Amino acid sequence: MTNMKNDWRYTNQERYLHDKTFSLRKYDIPYPEHSHCEFCWIKFGAGGECQEGYTDENEDSWICPQCFEDFKELLFGEWHCSLLEAKVCGASSASEVRKNQTSAKISKKIIS
Repeated sequence: MTNMKNDWRYTNQERYLHDKTFSLRKYDIPYPEHSHCEFCWIKFGAGGECQEGYTDENEDSWICPQCFEDFKELLFGEWHCSLLEAKVCGASSASEVRKNQTSAKISKKIIS
């Protein structure tokens, strides 16, 4: 894996994503509302490129499937993950996560 901390999309999102639980959902917030991916800023919602992604319980933060796939090792490998429904850390793809209907809680606990 390349150093994802050098990726242009990474801006220390763990500062505000810690302790949130994410699950894959369709973006069904009515027009004209929209959201953006926390990493790449792709638009979710009407007229947006993304119609589903990973979001927290309150649907305040959204991560597109590509960024979730790209940053899951950084987020879930470097931090401790507490698994709620199934194992995410070992998931090989976003589709495997979707298939297992998985959620994961990100916490700031560092794995030693």
